[in-house]
Amino acid sequence: MWRFAAGSMRGGLRNASSDSSTVCDMAKGARSSRDATIDFRMLRRAYLARVHAGDVPHHDACDASTDLVRAAKHYGTQRRASCPLCGQQDLRNVTYLFGPRLPRSGRCITNSRQLHEVGSRPERFVGYVVEVCIGCRWNHLLSANPYGGRGSRSRERSRLRRRA
Repeated sequence: MWRFAAGSMRGGLRNASSDSSTVCDMAKGARSSRDATIDFRMLRRAYLARVHAGDVPHHDACDASTDLVRAAKHYGTQRRASCPLCGQQDLRNVTYLFGPRLPRSGRCITNSRQLHEVGSRPERFVGYVVEVCIGCRWNHLLSANPYGGRGSRSRERSRLRRRA
């Protein structure tokens, strides 16, 4: 469904081993202070360049699943830009949310109110924004955004105070 797996991307904290593709796990404390949006526009540009150069067949680039196209059609946010492959104005963004107490396959966000509610929860979630063309089935992961985690720092401070 999405072009690049997290393990195939360069970046992150490198492991001391000789394998340069290995990314070591970060401690939970470091992870909580490093929540940030990850933008995949550079990977998108590189992939589109490969498609236009003929390195990737068009049918491999336009392989969105039926469920993803359906979610884009009914819940996606219309984009002003046209599809980079077919040129139609059927390009939409779909957001999927992953985190605690959600199904393994994630949850498709249907409106901004749902994101606002999740943003105020103490649990941490990750929302993935996927670009989908309804016409030719082009799809690509655009960004990964952190949501939630509100109040966790104040709870941690109060817990540390109780220990002292």
